[in-house]
Amino acid sequence: MTYIEYESKHDPLDNRRLARSRFAAYCLPAALAALLLNRFVPWFLDVFGSVGSNQTHLGKAGVAFAFFSCVLIYYQNKQLDKRCNDAGRGWTVCRRVYQLGMGSAVLSAVIPLLMPFALLAMLVQFVYGLVLPANSEPNLSGYPNKPADTPVLLAAVATVSIYAFILLGFLHYF
Repeated sequence: MTYIEYESKHDPLDNRRLARSRFAAYCLPAALAALLLNRFVPWFLDVFGSVGSNQTHLGKAGVAFAFFSCVLIYYQNKQLDKRCNDAGRGWTVCRRVYQLGMGSAVLSAVIPLLMPFALLAMLVQFVYGLVLPANSEPNLSGYPNKPADTPVLLAAVATVSIYAFILLGFLHYF
């Protein structure tokens, strides 16, 4: 009879799994950049509405927003993949949110009204990573990580606070 033998101790070089607090802490750089983009979007949409879409500098700014949004969505998706590995499920939803986020980010270069949806996709990725269940058992993705220490928990709280602030900003769009 064949069976799978899981790892019996933590390997510090194995980074295939992320616990909930480490996921939130590792998303801090993306959250800070999303906060900057969140401040950019209302200004851009206001200028776009008053000047019109025939200005070349607006097109360049839209392409820059799309590029940075794609990079941030990709970075968060890599962290979310590791979070799905830790939970042992959720890869399909992770992939769909990634595809929708990338699609809205790319289309926001052409249709600036889709810019808030690219940021919303980042927010959905983050919230989905937080709601995935914890798994303290070894699985095919390796042995669980050690418990989070204080700096990781502080970074996680900062990330949650930033995304909560961005979520409050979305009330302005919708």
